[in-house]
Amino acid sequence: MLQSFNSWLQSLQAMRERWVTASRENNFDRGIWNATVEKYADPSHFIFELLQNAEDARATWVRFTLEPDRILFEHDGRAFDREDIEGITGIGNTTKLDDGHKIGCFGIGFKSVYVVTERPEVHSRIEGQSLAFAIEDLVIPKLISTDFDDSTTRIILPFRIDRAEITLARARLGLATAGPRALLFLEHVKLLEWVDQGSTGSARVDDLPNAIRSIQSRLPHEQEQRERFLVLTRGVERDADHKQYGVKIALRLNDDGELIPEDAATRLRVFFETEETTGLHFLIHGPFQLTDNRANIKRDDSWNAKLIDTIADLLTDALPDLRDRGLLKRGVLDLLPNATDELPPVFAPILKKIVAKFAAEALIPVHGGGYATVRAAIRGPADLRELLGDDGLQLFAGQPDRRWIVSGLRNSRSESLLTTLKIEEWSYGEFLAAFQRAFATHYYQSENDAQKLALAWFNGLSDETMQRFLLALDTAMKAQKRAVSVANYQFIRLEDGRRHSPNAAVFAPADTALDPEAENCGLYLVKSSLIRTGRGRGRDVEQFLRRIGVKDVDERAYLSAIIRTHYMGDGPRPNRERHLQHMRRFIRWSTEHGDKRIFAGLHFVRAGADASYHSAADVYLSSPYLESALTKVYDGSVQGREKLALWDGYQKLRRKELIDFLSACGMETKLCVTASTIRYDHPQWYELRRGFGSSRATGTGIDSDHHIEQLPELLKRSDPEISRLIWDAVRTAGASSMAARYSPNQTKAAKQAPSSLAILLRGAAWIPAKDGTLRQPRTMVTGDLATGYTIGGNEGWLQAIGFAEDHRLKSEQHKERRRAGELIGLAPELVDQLQGLPANVLAALNADIIRKLSSHAYEPIAFPERETRDPGRRAERLAARAQAAPSKSYEVRSRSVRVSNAESKGVARTYLEDHYSNHLGDMVCQACHDVMPFKLPNGTHYFETCELLESLTTEHAENHLALCPTCAAKWRYANPAEDLDLRASIAAATSPEIEVELAGQPTRLRFTEVHLGDIRTIGGIEKT
Repeated sequence: MLQSFNSWLQSLQAMRERWVTASRENNFDRGIWNATVEKYADPSHFIFELLQNAEDARATWVRFTLEPDRILFEHDGRAFDREDIEGITGIGNTTKLDDGHKIGCFGIGFKSVYVVTERPEVHSRIEGQSLAFAIEDLVIPKLISTDFDDSTTRIILPFRIDRAEITLARARLGLATAGPRALLFLEHVKLLEWVDQGSTGSARVDDLPNAIRSIQSRLPHEQEQRERFLVLTRGVERDADHKQYGVKIALRLNDDGELIPEDAATRLRVFFETEETTGLHFLIHGPFQLTDNRANIKRDDSWNAKLIDTIADLLTDALPDLRDRGLLKRGVLDLLPNATDELPPVFAPILKKIVAKFAAEALIPVHGGGYATVRAAIRGPADLRELLGDDGLQLFAGQPDRRWIVSGLRNSRSESLLTTLKIEEWSYGEFLAAFQRAFATHYYQSENDAQKLALAWFNGLSDETMQRFLLALDTAMKAQKRAVSVANYQFIRLEDGRRHSPNAAVFAPADTALDPEAENCGLYLVKSSLIRTGRGRGRDVEQFLRRIGVKDVDERAYLSAIIRTHYMGDGPRPNRERHLQHMRRFIRWSTEHGDKRIFAGLHFVRAGADASYHSAADVYLSSPYLESALTKVYDGSVQGREKLALWDGYQKLRRKELIDFLSACGMETKLCVTASTIRYDHPQWYELRRGFGSSRATGTGIDSDHHIEQLPELLKRSDPEISRLIWDAVRTAGASSMAARYSPNQTKAAKQAPSSLAILLRGAAWIPAKDGTLRQPRTMVTGDLATGYTIGGNEGWLQAIGFAEDHRLKSEQHKERRRAGELIGLAPELVDQLQGLPANVLAALNADIIRKLSSHAYEPIAFPERETRDPGRRAERLAARAQAAPSKSYEVRSRSVRVSNAESKGVARTYLEDHYSNHLGDMVCQACHDVMPFKLPNGTHYFETCELLESLTTEHAENHLALCPTCAAKWRYANPAEDLDLRASIAAATSPEIEVELAGQPTRLRFTEVHLGDIRTIGGIEKT
C-alpha cells in the first residue's frame, strides 16, 4: 500500500538527517560542499539549471522575479512528485543519460543554487495539494507553510546575506546577455520573462517554416531585438542502450535571410551554454557527457566522439541543401571552420569532413553564379576576376573547365577557408605568364591553337575592358621582382583596329582632333579612346603605355601624312574647316621648330578669287590682312608679276602667326631686293672681270649683283605708292645692295661697281617730293623729301644713287675748307661744325686751345716713380726705426683726441711730397691720379694726409696717403674697407697699386714701389 505523502516525506527527512549527521561526524561535509556547490563559481549558473528544470517539466513559459533579498522562479510545467523531491534533495543519484541531462531528476546540477542561497524553497501542487518545502543542509526537505495556491511551480531563492548584491548583478547580466539564447535549443519553453524592480525583460521563441527558429527579445529600457537561426537536427543512437537522442546546429541568419557567422568562436551547448569552447562560428548542441561542474565535455569519451561525428555529418550533409535553397553564399564560407581557427582537437573532425565534402561536391560559389568543386575552382584578385570572367579564364588564361570563385575580403574567414581547401591561386604572376604565351611566337601546333583562342578573346574586348586589361598588366609587371619587357609584343590596340608593339605605337596629338589621313600613312596610332575616356583610368593607361615604350607621334611624320593625303597628287583637297585645322598645325610646327622645308614648293596655300591652292611663293599679302601697294604691283599690268592675293578665309587664324609663317615660306609681303650673279647686261660687266689675267674662278670667288625684279616696269608706272615699296625694299637691303662685286677666287681682291639696282635708281625719277612730284635722287636735298621719308639710316645707299649730288657740286668752297682741315688732321665733321660757329666763339675757342697747348694740358700726367737702390738695407733701417717709434698715446679730454700723431703727420707730409711729386714738380693724388687741385701761397701743393692702416699701434710717417681734398673726404667718410681687407690687398699686390671702393666707386690706389715696400715693412705684411 502506497505510503502517505507526509509519512513518506518524514521518512526521507529522517534518512537525510542521519546522512548529514554521519557526514559531519566523519568531517565529510566540507568535501561534499566543495564537490557539489563550490564548483559553480559563476553566481548566475543557477539560472540555466532552473530553466532546464522547467524544460524537463514541459513548461511553456518561465518567469524570474528579482527582488532585493531573493529571486522567485516560476513556470507552468508539470508539478513536483516524490521522485522530483528525492532527486532535488539527492546528490548524484541519477544514472540514466537522458535523466542525467534533465533538471527534473535534479541531482548535482540543482546544487548550483546554493551559491546564492542557503535554504531554497519549492512551492508546487504535490499529489493534488498545494505544498511547500525548504531544503536545508543541501539534502533535508522540510515542509513549510505556504499561501501559494496555483497550478504553477515556484522556486524561491532567499539570498545569502554576503552575496545578495553580486547575485542580483550577475543575474541581471546573465538574463540580459544569455537569457534569450538560452531558449534556442529548448523544445518546450517558448517564453522567458523577468521582472526587475518594476522593469521587465522578455524573450520569445517562434518556430517558422524551413526549420527556422526566431527569438524576439526586449531588454529592460531597450528596443525589441530579433535573432533568427536555421536549426539543423539529426538523431543519434547510443550503442549501450539503443536509445535515440538528438544533436542540433544553429546557423544565424541576418535580416536578408543570409547565413552569417557568429562574431566570435562559440561555446558548446548542452541545452545551455557550457564553458567548452568549440572554436566554431556557429552553435552546436548535443547530449554530451559533461564533467561534474557541467562546464566541459569529457575527453576520450566514445559517446562524445560519436556526437561530434554526427554533428559533422549533419553539417556537411546540409551543405548541398543549402546550395539548392540559395543559402550557400559567402556568409556560409565565413561561418565554416578553417585551418586558422583554434579548434580544440575534439572538434577537429568537423573541419576534416568539411574539406572532404567540398572536394567531392560542387559547393563553392563561383563568379557569375553556380558552384564548383575544389578542383574546378580558381581564385584570384577581384580585378582579374572581373576582367577575365570565366571566358577569359578558359580562353586567354588557358584554364579549361575552371571557374572563378567568389572570394572574400583579404584576411576574411571565407578567404581562410578557401586557403584551407587549397583552392588554386591565379594572380598577377599567372596573368603575366598567360599574356606572354598569348603574344609570344610559338612553334608547336598545340601552342598555336591555344594562342588563337587567347587572341580571339583579346581582340573581342571593348575599349573599356581593354583599359582594365592594360592596367592589370601594369600591376602584374610591377609585382615582378625583375624588370619585364613587353616592348616587342604586338598588343597595343590602334585606331584602325590592328595591334602593334609599344616600340612602334605612337600617341596621336592630344590638343587637336585626329585627322583620318593618319591611319593611311604608316603611323601606328594608339586608339585614342584608350587614353581619353574613363576619367582617371585613361590617364593611368597613358602613363603605363609611356613607361613600356609608346611615344608621342613624331609631329613631322604626322604633318607629312597630312601633306601626302591632302596636298599632293590628284586626290581631293580638304574642306574649309579641315584645311584651317591643318594650317594651325603647320603654323605651330613652324613656330616651335623653325622648320619650313616640308612646305617648300608645296601647293597648300589658298589664294585668288577661286581660293585655289598654290605655293606660298606664288602668293602675296594684301587686304584684308595688310593695306599694301602690292595690289598695284600684281594688278596684271606688269609682266612677270603674276602672284595671287592671299585667301580671305584665313581671317579665323591668328593674323601675326599666319603672316610670319607664310612669309617664311615665301609669301610676298613687300618688295624685296634679290641677290644674283652679275648679268651680261650690266654696264660694267667687262670692266669687273678684266685685269685678273689667267686666274681660275673657284668657289671662293665673288660674283654678286642686286636687283628688284621687273624694276624698270615698276619705275615706269610713276606711282608714289610703288615708290614707297621700292624705298622700303632698298632701305631694308641697305648700302651693300648698291654694289656689284667680282673676284675669281679668294686670292684676288674683288673689284666693285654700282649694282644693277643702284644704276636703275640713280637714273630714274622715282623719289617722292613734298610738292607731289617724283624726282631723280641727284636733284633732291633732304628738305625736298616727302613726309615719311628721312635721311637718317639711309645715308649709305642714298649717296650711292647720287642723292643731293647736284647740291654738293655747288659747294666748292665747302670742299676747300674740308681739304684744309684734312691737311692738319681735322675730321670733316668737325670742319662742318666749325664752319657754322660765330666769330667770337671761334676766337674764344682758339685762345683756350693755345693756353692748354702751352700748359701741356693735353699731355698725359706722369705719375711719380721712385725706386730704392738697396731695398733690403732700407727695410732693415726702417724696421729698426719702427722698433724705436713712439707708441700712440691719448689724453682724456672732453673727447678722445689722438695726440701722438702730430710729429708723424709732419714727417709724413715731407715723406709724401718727396714720393708723389713728378718731374714737373706737380704733386699727384694717389686715388684720382690728377694733380692736386691748387697750391698754397708758399707755392706748395695742398693735399691731405690720410692714415692707411689704423690698426697699427705705433706712429709711422709711411702709414699715410697723399690725397686731394675730395679723395681724402671719400677715404675718411665713404670707405667701407677694413684693415684686414687692406692688408690682404697689399700682400697680394703684384704692381704698386691696390683696388678699393670709395663713395661706391671702384678706385685704383697707386703707390711708388718704395712707399709700398715701406708699408709692408712697418705693417709686418708678407708679400704673397
